[in-house]
Amino acid sequence: MNQMQTELLREFEQLNWGTMMPITTMLGGEIVSLRARGTCSVTLNNAVIFENQVTDADELRYRVKNLIPLKLADILGEVSSNYANINDLAASKGELALTLKSKMDEDLAPLGLMIKQINMDAIESAGF
Repeated sequence: MNQMQTELLREFEQLNWGTMMPITTMLGGEIVSLRARGTCSVTLNNAVIFENQVTDADELRYRVKNLIPLKLADILGEVSSNYANINDLAASKGELALTLKSKMDEDLAPLGLMIKQINMDAIESAGF
């Protein structure tokens, strides 16, 4: 791995993420709009793949920060029927973060990367 790629990875030790647009899902038979935010750390999983696939820090940052809300929306679509309200969902943000890590790893593997850690600091009503 060259110096630029080493520096590029350092930038991804504490990457902030958040939903730019609310995620709409069903909770307790009601349609709700949610926002979530947190941090994640991305680490190198395969240096050879990484060297061939990643050359631009801005592109990688954009990709990771936009992929998280997409994956979270998918997860909420799958599990929202298990929760009666936003408080129940928020109480499970640790479990949601683990599921999110797994889904993210599937998408980052082709880049030679994986999520080292992902935190969901908040999941709350978008308040419309």
